[in-house]
Amino acid sequence: MDKKEYFNTLKENQCHELCTSGKCNADCCGCVSFLEAHFRVLKKLIPDNKEYFPVKTKENGFTYIKPVTPNFKCVFLTDSHTCAIFGSHLRPAYCKRFGEDPTEPLYACVHINEECRKEIEEFAQVYLQGLANQGNPVAKSMLKSSEDKEE
Repeated sequence: MDKKEYFNTLKENQCHELCTSGKCNADCCGCVSFLEAHFRVLKKLIPDNKEYFPVKTKENGFTYIKPVTPNFKCVFLTDSHTCAIFGSHLRPAYCKRFGEDPTEPLYACVHINEECRKEIEEFAQVYLQGLANQGNPVAKSMLKSSEDKEE
């Protein structure tokens, strides 16, 4: 069964252009997990000794590190909204696939899918709530942070 294409996908360099133009300020660049060994190699590329809290998890025999920053943006995001590890083969698969899957809401860029923005944001919120319900500390913290902003 073929999946129906639903979301617009990013064209080459479109993500970089959106991020650096100030239109989106890298809204999608949140905290992602890295294999612990990969993070040890990449850690030296964190811009300006950015503050983060490493959340360590184990899954299927592998240890992962999720560097969580106070603003929940990626620890490798520079002040000019570019990725300090963009060219690295160790960059997470999620980041490499973002904006390229026309059937997956978690990979959809809201800035080129304005007509679907509400659906994408609601899907992400439900997904985050599911992770929080499973005890994910980062998801719980992100939900609390978004609740605090609404107050």
